Amino acid sequence: LGKGRPRMKKLDAEIHRAVRSMDQPDDFLEGRMPADASHLVSHGFVTFLMQNRRRYNRLIHLLHQGREFSQSFRTCYGTTPAQIAQHWVGQKPF
Repeated sequence: LGKGRPRMKKLDAEIHRAVRSMDQPDDFLEGRMPADASHLVSHGFVTFLMQNRRRYNRLIHLLHQGREFSQSFRTCYGTTPAQIAQHWVGQKPF
């Protein structure tokens, strides 16, 4: 699934369609969309979060320690998942 490969291009197109179907940038976080579309958007969002490996690895480490997700996310990214989702959706050329 390397960047630019046919399967990745198809997956990116499916993610873009799913993102365009959202009413709010955090619909996938709040369970306000069908599961299949939510899974696609979640994949795109995590891929975005992983661009900063240091923060993402720290988040995973805190979660493995049993820390609460919302607080761990705020510790690593300095804001809420919904605010990062809004930024991510806003910067995508859909």
